[in-house]
Amino acid sequence: TRSRSTRPWPLFCKFMCMYIPILFPMLFSPCFSLGINDIGPAGGVALADALRVNTTLINLDLASNNIGTEGTVALANALKVNTALSVLSLFGNNVVSRGTKALIKMLKTNTTLTVIDLLGNAGVCEKLRAEMNDLLWDPAREAAREAATGQWNDTKPA
Repeated sequence: TRSRSTRPWPLFCKFMCMYIPILFPMLFSPCFSLGINDIGPAGGVALADALRVNTTLINLDLASNNIGTEGTVALANALKVNTALSVLSLFGNNVVSRGTKALIKMLKTNTTLTVIDLLGNAGVCEKLRAEMNDLLWDPAREAAREAATGQWNDTKPA
C-alpha cells in the first residue's frame, strides 16, 4: 500500500486551495486582473485550462507573473477555442519567441482577441511583435470578428 505522503490528494487539495479563489471569479466577471502575483508557468497552465471553458471573461491582465514559455504556450492553445476574451495583457512575463510564435498561430484561428500586450518581454523580437500586430489589425480578421460579434476594432495596436 502507498503511504499518505505519496497519495495525489494532498497535492490536489493544495492546488485547489491555491487556485479556486483565483479561478472562480473568472467564471462570472468580464474583467479580471491577476497582475503581479508571480503565478509562474504552473499558474499560466491552470489559467489556460479555465479559459478553455470560460465564456464571460473579456479582459485578462496577467502582467508581471513570470508565466514564461510554458504558460504562454498553454494560454495560446486555450485561446484557440475561447471566443470571449478580447484583451490579454502579458506585460513582463518572460515571454520569448516560442511563446510569441504560439500566440501568432492562435491569432490565425481566434478572431475575438483584439489586443495582446507583450511590452516588457525582452525575449520578443520586433519582427514577431510586428507580425502579431499585423494579424491583430488584419481587415479580413476584423470583418470576421465584426460579423461574429457586431463590434469593430478601430484602434491599431502600436
